Amino acid sequence: MFTTKVLLAVSVFGLLGAVALAAPITVPNHSFEYPDLPDYVITTQCDSWSRSDPNSSGVYNCASGTYPGTDGPDPAGTLPSPADGLQFGFSNCFNPGDSVTFTSPNLATVVPENDYILTVAVGNRGGIVPGQYRISLLVDGVEATFNTLAGSTIPIDTFTDLQAVLPALPVSSPFVGGNLQVQLTHSHSGSGTKSGDFDNVRLGVVPEPSTFILLTTAALGLLAYAWQRKRR
Repeated sequence: MFTTKVLLAVSVFGLLGAVALAAPITVPNHSFEYPDLPDYVITTQCDSWSRSDPNSSGVYNCASGTYPGTDGPDPAGTLPSPADGLQFGFSNCFNPGDSVTFTSPNLATVVPENDYILTVAVGNRGGIVPGQYRISLLVDGVEATFNTLAGSTIPIDTFTDLQAVLPALPVSSPFVGGNLQVQLTHSHSGSGTKSGDFDNVRLGVVPEPSTFILLTTAALGLLAYAWQRKRR
């Protein structure tokens, strides 16, 4: 009976610990929203993001129906999931070799034995095929992990999630203690103008399984101690 109660309590504790520790990290201006931006207007401003070419990138309010669901004046429309809100970050590349990057401010300090998961909605706006997407996590300005996707593989007028994972690092890693940033890159591929769309940037930190084992062991010890005291 005691064993059953302990296992049940430890299981609940572990689940609660997992929920609590799978924590989001705040990304400022994660969905590139400018509430006062008029319908069907772009701005080359982009709060909280530094860009390699501010003249060819910014925020687009596509309330004219550029993506399905965005018809009607603000705030009637919304971008299709997994995008968020109505506006998105855009980047234009006109010639082969062109690329535009969006880089966030420092978001967190890297700690060991935690996975960092970056998820970004990338789009294919009908009429202008996007080039190559690349999303990265930087540590002290150095690319620690990345993932890529050819924009042409995204169905027209939709967004899809692209994910990059920085696996748990040992204490000895030179990245531990460094400043974590997000970088989004859209580059030209093929011919003609390429326009890339980014939205709903999400960053989360999840402890590796060994952390849960430590939590479970600690919980088991506390419960056993409490049971022993109750018997006395």
